Amino acid sequence: MSLIAGLKKNFIKLSSFQILVRFRRGLFYSFLSIYLRFYLNLSVTETTLFATLPMIVNILFQNFIWGALSDKLQKRRTFIILGEILAAIGTVLTWYVHTLEPDKYMAGYVIIIGLTIIEIFWSMSNLGWTAILSDLYEPKKLADIRGKLASVGGVGRIIGVLIGGLAYDGLGQYYRGWGFSEGLLFFIAAGMMLLSCIPVFFLPEGGISQDDKRKWSKKQSQSTTDSISKLFWLFIIAMVFINFGRNSIATIKAQFFSLEDGLNLNPQMLSYIVNMRSIAMIIFGAITGILLKKLKEEWLLFFSSVVGAAHLLIFILANSVPAAFFANFIGGGAQVLI
Repeated sequence: MSLIAGLKKNFIKLSSFQILVRFRRGLFYSFLSIYLRFYLNLSVTETTLFATLPMIVNILFQNFIWGALSDKLQKRRTFIILGEILAAIGTVLTWYVHTLEPDKYMAGYVIIIGLTIIEIFWSMSNLGWTAILSDLYEPKKLADIRGKLASVGGVGRIIGVLIGGLAYDGLGQYYRGWGFSEGLLFFIAAGMMLLSCIPVFFLPEGGISQDDKRKWSKKQSQSTTDSISKLFWLFIIAMVFINFGRNSIATIKAQFFSLEDGLNLNPQMLSYIVNMRSIAMIIFGAITGILLKKLKEEWLLFFSSVVGAAHLLIFILANSVPAAFFANFIGGGAQVLI
């Protein structure tokens, strides 16, 4: 098998995994905030904890545990599969335990705590995913590959969000929140995690050779402070602010769309607006490689950040359904390119 043929086959497997992951995230997280706020009666601030606490755990475990173990063991595929399986089990358990709590308010905290624990395993999968991409593709092709994967992942997200919108209230036959309360959305999400392990199983394990590992270890023994430029730290600080702005409304936006004082949208219409972001991810993910050939990465990052800021302003200045469609579209494009 030629190298090019091997890379194409690997890309198909990676794409299959990405579609299933984006399907699961779109299905589950697009409506979880609404469930916590309007069915389990958590405050707006409390609903953000389901994203904030897992994010903190993700950072800690990726940096201090899984990153070190991945470098030592060089087991990328294993990390992904093990992380997804354990997260699937944790998802079902989280649903079950939250049904045992008679107080709806406390049941919300059961979900938040459960997702925080699950993030320990998802962070293992996330680390393995990032590492295996770096192992399979050389740096100059990696941005293009990531863009294409984001594009195919957008297809999965569209389907997931649509199904999530239908299942949230049982096709309009039951109460809003039924899909979470009765476990359907938890079960589908867990099933997708298990299913996503199949294409990953046929990927190479990844990792680097023992010779490269020894060279890497020698470099790591040197002072890292001198090797990291001031420009790199400036970039990191900039990304902190970019993600701060993007994430500041990420978990509460769906609540505003559902409020009577907001746009008062039903779950199905909300899924259409959310999917405008997915459509943009498909389009801009597919043309990332072309844009990178015409623009330098720093200029592409700059323009995307400006557009990302603009999409937040549109939500403020134009409180209407058409504005929400447009803002979500350009926001999705900016997210992929950033």
